[in-house]
Amino acid sequence: MLHVNDLTFRIGSRLILDRASFNLPTGAKVGLVGRNGAGKTTLFKIVQGELSTESGTVTLPRGMKIGAVAQEAPGGSETLIEVVLAILIARGGLLTSLLSTQALTGRQWLIGGAIPALALFILWELGKLIARRASGRAKAAAPAGSGAN
Repeated sequence: MLHVNDLTFRIGSRLILDRASFNLPTGAKVGLVGRNGAGKTTLFKIVQGELSTESGTVTLPRGMKIGAVAQEAPGGSETLIEVVLAILIARGGLLTSLLSTQALTGRQWLIGGAIPALALFILWELGKLIARRASGRAKAAAPAGSGAN
C-alpha cells in the first residue's frame, strides 16, 4: 500500500500541495485528472522521490518500484520515427524475453491479471531505455569542460 501523509509543496510562494493525504491499496488503478499546473506531475515526482516536500511523508512497501515514462519526447538528432522504431524494437525484445521465461498459458495470463503486470514491466523497461538515450544525448551535447562528460 502507498501512504501519502500531509504533503505540503510550494514552488516559490505558490502553494501546489496543501497537507495532501491519501492511501492506495495494493493493486489499485488510479488516474490523476486536473488542469495544467494543478500539480499532477509534481505529486508523481514526489512519490518517486525526485522532489523533496516542505512537510509530509510518502511510504512505499519494501521492494515496490514505480515505473514512469517521460511526458515529453527527448530532444536530439534522431527523428521521432527513429525514436519510436527503436523503442518498438526494444519492446519486442523485452516481450519475447519475458514470455519465454513464463510457464503460463495465454488463458492464465488473461485470467490471472498478468497482462497489466506485463504492460507495467514493458513501460518500466522503456522508461529506462528512454532515460539512457536522453542521458547519452545530453552528455554528447555538453560543452567541453562543463563537467557533464
